[in-house]
Amino acid sequence: MSSLYQIINDQFYKKFSWIILLTPLSLLFFIGIQIRKYFYSIGFFKSIKLTRPIIVIGNITLGGTGKTSLIQKIIEELIKKKIYAGVISRGYGATVKHPLEVLKNSRVEDVGDEPLLLKKKYDIPIFVGKDKVSVGQFLINQYPHVQLILSDDGLQHYKLQRDLEICIIDGQRGFGNNLLLPSGPLREPKSRLKKCDLIVLNEKNENFDFDYLMAYKNPNYLLNRNNQKIKFTELKDRDILIMSAIGNPNRLIKFFRSFGFDFKYKFFNDHYFFKQEDFDGLEKKLIVMTEKDIVKCENISHDNIWYLPVSVEIDEGFINEISKLIK
Repeated sequence: MSSLYQIINDQFYKKFSWIILLTPLSLLFFIGIQIRKYFYSIGFFKSIKLTRPIIVIGNITLGGTGKTSLIQKIIEELIKKKIYAGVISRGYGATVKHPLEVLKNSRVEDVGDEPLLLKKKYDIPIFVGKDKVSVGQFLINQYPHVQLILSDDGLQHYKLQRDLEICIIDGQRGFGNNLLLPSGPLREPKSRLKKCDLIVLNEKNENFDFDYLMAYKNPNYLLNRNNQKIKFTELKDRDILIMSAIGNPNRLIKFFRSFGFDFKYKFFNDHYFFKQEDFDGLEKKLIVMTEKDIVKCENISHDNIWYLPVSVEIDEGFINEISKLIK
C-alpha cells in the first residue's frame, strides 16, 4: 500500500489528476510568495548579513535532488583546500527549535538525519535550528575561526543574506507538473532560477540549462554499520529488500535494476524516523538502504542491514567558484 507521500509524489511527477483541484491554493501560495518578497525588498522584513561568507545550497522543488551528496562533495573539496567551513541546517523533522550543535552522539530525532550524517563523516562544526540567522551567529560565536558557512537548504530563507546561491535541479524528474505547492512540487516559480548564481544538474538532461553537471559515482559493493563490505557479485540469490525514506527513491530502484537484481522494496515518507517494528519479521531479509537512512538505524536490532555509499563528481571550476569567496 502506497503512503500518502508516494501518492502525492506520483501526482507531482507522473500522471496527475485530482491534485489539479488544489490549484486555487497554489495561486494563494504564489501570492504569499510575492508579498513576502516585496516586504523584504522594501526592508519591512530585515535580511541580515553575517560576518562570514554564506553559501546556500538548495532547490526550488521538494526534496530528492541530491543536495546532501553535493554538500558532502563541497565539504570534502574544502577540506582538501584547507578551508575551514561550517554547516547550518534546519534539521528537517528534528525537535530542536533553538540553535544546537550537532555531535557525533546526537540523537537523530533531535538534530535530523542529514546534519547527523554530515557530522559522522566530517570533523567540522554543524549546527541546527529553525532560524538560520541565529544558528549561523551561534556557530560563528562558538567557532570564530570558521572561514565559510554552508547553508543546507534555504533558498527561500530570505532573512539570511547569502554570498552565493547554488540551486540543484533533478535531471530525472525536472519540475514535475510545473505547478506550485500544494498542487505541484515547486516551492517557488521557475523564474527564481534566474537569480541563482550557479545551477547544478544532478543527471544529464538536454531540456535544462545549467552551469555544472553533477555525476553520481556508485560503487559495486555495499557497506554495513561496521564498515564491512559485500560485493554485488555476492548478492545473487539473496532475499533483498530495499527500505528507504528519501525524497526520490526511484533513483535507487533504477540503479539496482541496472544490475539485474531481483528485489522487493518498501518506501517511507522522506525523513521518516525508523522504528524497531519496521524491521520485525524481516530477519531473513538482506536490507539495503541509503547512507542517509542507515544513520537512523543505530538502535535497530537487525544483523543484515547494508547501505549503498554514494559520492559525486563535479567540474573543478565549481569548487573554484566557491573558493573565490575566501579572501
